[in-house]
Amino acid sequence: MSLNFKKALVVGATQGTGLAIAQQLSEKGIKVVALGSNPHRIKQVQADFPRIQFIQADASEEQTAKELLAAHQPDLVILAGGTRPVMTTIENMNWQDFSQSWNNDTRMAFHFTQAVLQASMPAGSALVSFSSGASLNGSPLSGGYAGAKRMQSFLVKYGQREANLKGMDTKFISVLPKQMMQGSVIAQEGSAAYAQASGSTAEKFMCQWPAPLNAELAAKLTLNILQNNPIGGSLYAITGTGIESLN
Repeated sequence: MSLNFKKALVVGATQGTGLAIAQQLSEKGIKVVALGSNPHRIKQVQADFPRIQFIQADASEEQTAKELLAAHQPDLVILAGGTRPVMTTIENMNWQDFSQSWNNDTRMAFHFTQAVLQASMPAGSALVSFSSGASLNGSPLSGGYAGAKRMQSFLVKYGQREANLKGMDTKFISVLPKQMMQGSVIAQEGSAAYAQASGSTAEKFMCQWPAPLNAELAAKLTLNILQNNPIGGSLYAITGTGIESLN
C-alpha cells in the first residue's frame, strides 16, 4: 500500500526522527516542507537534502502553525520537534526547568491541533504528533516532561473528537517511542542521568532494550502506521521490535 499524501509539513526536521521522516517521505515522491529553529543547522542539512524545502520558524508560537498551513497547504503534518528536558531531581529544579516541555512541546501540539481544525485541510489529511514512552509511566528525573508528552497524546484524542463533530476527513495520530532513541541527545543525557542515579553506566541502561530504536527505524515505523490507515485518534507505541497499538 502506498502513502497517498502529496505534501508534508514536518516540524523538528533538521535532525533525528524528524529529519529521517522528511527524508523517507521525500524519497517516496512526497513534497516536503521541513521546519527547524536553528539557522546554522538548516544551512547544513539543506545542502545534503536539496529536494526538501527547509524553513526557519518557532513552532511553539501561536501564528506559526496557521501561517504555515495557509502558505503550504499540506495534507500531512508531522510534529517531531521538542525541547531537551533538564535532567535532575525535582528538588533541584526551578519552575522554568520543570515547565519547559509544556511551554514548547505541548504548546506546539496545541497550536497545530487548533490550526488543523480551523484550516480547510484536504480530504484524507493527517496530523501525527510524537509523544514519548515517558508519558505512560512517568520520568522522575525530567520534571514536567512526562506530563507534557501525555498531554500531547490527549490533544490527539481531543483533536479527533472535534474533527469528527465537524465532519472533517482528517486523522489525528499519536506515536510514542517506548524506549530511548539510540543516538539521540535526549537518550545520551537521559541514560547518563538514570545510570548515575542507580550506580550503573549509560551503556548498561540502554541495554535494557535488546532491540535498539533509532531515528531511521522510528521514521519507517511511523510511515508504516500511516500506510495502514489507522482509525482517527489513534495512539501507537513504537519499539525496536515494531508497532504496538495503545487504542
